[in-house]
Amino acid sequence: MPMFRCYRGDVDNVALTEDGSFFVTDAKERTWICHEQPEEKDSTLSAFQAALGMMAAQQQAHKSGNSSEGTKLHVCTCEIGDLPSELSGQG
Repeated sequence: MPMFRCYRGDVDNVALTEDGSFFVTDAKERTWICHEQPEEKDSTLSAFQAALGMMAAQQQAHKSGNSSEGTKLHVCTCEIGDLPSELSGQG
């Protein structure tokens, strides 16, 4: 089953640096930027590195006064068609 990393919030644009990024609107009509997590032996490490990059960008946004809601990163293991409902349950 595919795995996706999805971002929403102040610095969700960090997801656009990944090949194959796409937008998903969840059932609460919030927009997320997602991309499929490459199948790797250590996908947990890759997701952790992505989270660190997002947190560093969020810290910069906060320091410069450009932060309002923070940024969510959610890793989903589901079919692409199930992403909207999967993401609706996230903060």
